[in-house]
Amino acid sequence: MLSSDLQLKLFKLFQAIAESELDLESLRQILIEQEGFSAEKAFKSLDYMDKNFITSDDFYKYMMPDEVFTPMSSYLLLKEWDLENKGKLYYKDLIKFILPSNSSSPIKNPGSFTKSTQILKKLLKTELINIIQSEKLKHKLFNTKTFTTSTCFNFIDKDSIGYLTIGNIEKFLKKHGICETAYVEALLRRLDRDGDGKISYTEFINIVTPASKVYGNEENFKSIFTTSSPKTIKKRNNKSKNAKKNKKTGIPESGVGKFARFLMQQILLEKEIEEKRKSLALRLDFTIGKLFALIDKHNNKNISIKDLEESLNDLGIIPELNQCYLLFRQYDRDNDNFLSYWDFFDIFTPKTTEYSELLINRSVSNDYLNLFSIETLDMIVDMFIVLLNIQSVTEELKQKLYVKSFNVQRIFENIDMNDLGFLTKGCFRNLLRKYKYYPAERELEGVLVIYDANKDGKITYSKFVQGLCPKSINNL
Repeated sequence: MLSSDLQLKLFKLFQAIAESELDLESLRQILIEQEGFSAEKAFKSLDYMDKNFITSDDFYKYMMPDEVFTPMSSYLLLKEWDLENKGKLYYKDLIKFILPSNSSSPIKNPGSFTKSTQILKKLLKTELINIIQSEKLKHKLFNTKTFTTSTCFNFIDKDSIGYLTIGNIEKFLKKHGICETAYVEALLRRLDRDGDGKISYTEFINIVTPASKVYGNEENFKSIFTTSSPKTIKKRNNKSKNAKKNKKTGIPESGVGKFARFLMQQILLEKEIEEKRKSLALRLDFTIGKLFALIDKHNNKNISIKDLEESLNDLGIIPELNQCYLLFRQYDRDNDNFLSYWDFFDIFTPKTTEYSELLINRSVSNDYLNLFSIETLDMIVDMFIVLLNIQSVTEELKQKLYVKSFNVQRIFENIDMNDLGFLTKGCFRNLLRKYKYYPAERELEGVLVIYDANKDGKITYSKFVQGLCPKSINNL
């Protein structure tokens, strides 16, 4: 159950985002009515040196000498609008945020663009100010002692379907007094970054996590986003140090709790991947063999990190630093630095029996040279993007676990209540039940594979460490 304090803070964040979007929508409408306005002219006015894309530095230079726009705040504006994490904006990216949501055709008003400049600058400044206000609310939410992303997500996802729908969000807002459909639609426009009509767990993490926790050192954002005084932070740290000790192991109770929450988050992320697997399995032209052949461009019968990066680039995906490496560390079962066909089989085969059987029993008609349809290829691209993003999210969650008080061996011993020397599915189930989380068996099994690489049903301490520790940590 989510505390009333957390509910209110989450609601205020959602309310601020919705009201911001409604204000911006009004400005967009005013902008397109200006003499001389066209989206192409707006793009060119922002594109310093005619690069055919816009960077955060372009925003900074365009808005000078406005003091709200610093190199760091301009970067945050770019990240807000950069839905595909390319580090730059192309024309198609920009128009999503400067044209009204109901705009269906390009707008080209006669006259000089000069008269539109003032409104465009007002739109950019309003957007950035709203981002800053939302960030302050995110900090208040994030710094609440009982806050976890999974708890907040599960509170809204009443049916445990693994994503938020417009219905879920509408019920949450109504509970706090907002009934207008326009609010819900505005909120969904900003939160649903991939435009699929629902909010996934990774999207939700992006919504509630402060920028300083995602994009850089806290000090870089201090002047804009700090909401807690040094005294408040010190007080909170002292409370953390005085946590009650667990009777069995002598470790802070929060150590086991942190792992339990981490496990819940892993389950939610795995559910998101599973939905993508199931959707692909329903495509009649999709087989694992065809996909493997698509990525194995040199027909080596295995795939290196370099091969994967090149093939992803061909598909229009530019992985962020270390994402492919993390993907390999997760799915390269024999640790030979190559992904085999069977590794791909593990990645893309649904864990849900009826879907996996559908995929496995599908005959590979003719040969692997048959092309995927455009729709299937789009779904493959989407699956890879989700996979890569989840590697980054999971690694960040692992890094947060590894504080000085986090003792992996004692956590293991605490979960191994019967002193078997290994963990089973039942151990994980009992741990989650202790923290009021009741995943389906299939969901639990999907996550246990991370810790049980050889699938013998026994998670030894070495397996546990391998599955839990951040990949950048070599020694515990």
